[in-house]
Amino acid sequence: MDQGAEADRNQKSEIAGRQIALIAMAVYADQRAVAASNRSWHHVSCLGPWGIEANGLLDELVVEELPETLIAVLTPVLEERKAHREEKLAEHQARQEAAARLEGLEERIGELGAEQLDQVDEDLAAAWVGWTPRQSELRDVVKARRAALAAEQSEQGD
Repeated sequence: MDQGAEADRNQKSEIAGRQIALIAMAVYADQRAVAASNRSWHHVSCLGPWGIEANGLLDELVVEELPETLIAVLTPVLEERKAHREEKLAEHQARQEAAARLEGLEERIGELGAEQLDQVDEDLAAAWVGWTPRQSELRDVVKARRAALAAEQSEQGD
């Protein structure tokens, strides 16, 4: 490798290292350390499919690279972030499991009874964080099945 390419790689590594240091400072900054009028009121966090993992990797990197005295100060923050990650991971897993139970619902909806439809309603509430067209479609399918079950019961009662 020539010297120019090596220098370019070193410069990029230095920039990346500085960016990680700035991200760490922003994430772990204690806003209470400054007057309320000077606080930024912003929180830095990673979102998206790798958000939970990226936050954990940042915590690991900080623990590996900072001196013990700083880690002792950051321990409560690190523990809180770990608990938050575990909570988010459990929520994500619950959403994934609920979505998996909803797979192929249209094909088997005719076989479901009222109690099973209650579970489907719970899964619909858990599978998606907000409203989605798919959720709406499945709610319509469940509503139609409940109407069919009600009609069957009224026919049996006659």
